[in-house]
Amino acid sequence: MVFGFLEYLFNQGMVAGRLLNLVLSLGIVATIGWPSKDKGGRALLCLLGLFLCPYFLFLSGRLYTEMIACTWVLLGLAAYVRDRHWVSSLAFVLAIASRQYMLAFPAAIATYEFLAIANQYRQGQPVSTSQHQRWLAPAVASLSFLGWVALFGGLAPADAIADKSPDVQKSTLALTPGGAINFLAFVGAYIVIPEFLLFRPTAPLQTLRHHWQKWLLIAASLLVVCLVFPPLDTPYGNMGKVADLLPFYGLVMAMYYGLALLTCLRFAKPDLLFWMITFNALIMMKAIPWDRYVLPLAVAFWYLKSIRYPGIDA
Repeated sequence: MVFGFLEYLFNQGMVAGRLLNLVLSLGIVATIGWPSKDKGGRALLCLLGLFLCPYFLFLSGRLYTEMIACTWVLLGLAAYVRDRHWVSSLAFVLAIASRQYMLAFPAAIATYEFLAIANQYRQGQPVSTSQHQRWLAPAVASLSFLGWVALFGGLAPADAIADKSPDVQKSTLALTPGGAINFLAFVGAYIVIPEFLLFRPTAPLQTLRHHWQKWLLIAASLLVVCLVFPPLDTPYGNMGKVADLLPFYGLVMAMYYGLALLTCLRFAKPDLLFWMITFNALIMMKAIPWDRYVLPLAVAFWYLKSIRYPGIDA
């Protein structure tokens, strides 16, 4: 609708829509990478980390809706960290209207904040009425997804689910759990490794000695999941091209397992980022395993990293 309105106003074909995406991408760049007094040089490192996700630059000048969705997600997070919860909710409603899988972000915030308040109740701590806005507002944004389901009569309009669509999208209840492994691997490649290179953790060997039992359990559990629900062989995206270069499927599975393990180890603590990755991975069980779907999460991660959101550092 936005692209059509621009065409109605200016009659410039794809140029107007591409220019809008370029302007929005520059806004994201300024929000994350502007070296303010509080951020310092950290902001530029976070911006470099975002640029290491190739889909940001690739989609900044093309006629896709990801940049609009990423902008609303970023605005939603910016309002959330400033305790403007209903403003944040509106931004997430518009993000979901742009791309349905943006549902992962308000759902993650609602879950994280609800569990935090539930923990306060268990500990006998008082909870004010205003604190409930922290989970209620993103929950309302998440429920807006049901409005689109009602409008479409399903997860998407019937004529949009063409013959070339994967089988998992042709049935409402169908799932491909292996797609979640693919997504975790995409996070490992485009977020975890760049973060490690740009923000070297202090004393990594000491951390390994301290957490080796927990990490071994995570590695073993992920291996079992990969054996039961192997990652999908996908022709889409850069990771699919890399997989095509590997001589046999065992190496492909090892690549996806290794990268997914990096993600699981990095985000093992049940904080806000854990829930964002969890909900994104769950949604990817209904989507084409395409690594471009990691872009909104990369924008969210590097924004939270740039503002030093509590618990964001490894």
